Amino acid sequence: MRVRAPLRWVLWDVKDTLLQVRGSVGEQYAKEAGRLGLSLSPAEVDNAFQQAYQHYNSTYPNYGLSQGLNGQTWWVRVVKETLSLCRVQDPVLINTVA
Repeated sequence: MRVRAPLRWVLWDVKDTLLQVRGSVGEQYAKEAGRLGLSLSPAEVDNAFQQAYQHYNSTYPNYGLSQGLNGQTWWVRVVKETLSLCRVQDPVLINTVA
């Protein structure tokens, strides 16, 4: 008889099923960046986020678990890449927002 390993993760995609977000990713990120004095276009952030998300999702699938990442690290990298694509260069600001 084979013993199964305990279940480690249960993930749900709750967007538009259990939760409704207010505004796009670009609107949310631009708003938070604005609180730190950055002026980012929501459309630019949406485009940058889409690029960053696609890159990390294809390069590090499943939140990078097989490459030694965890979900939090994976998302922080996506946010940092998004800001970099928006030409934010200050590492302190990038780390604060991410």
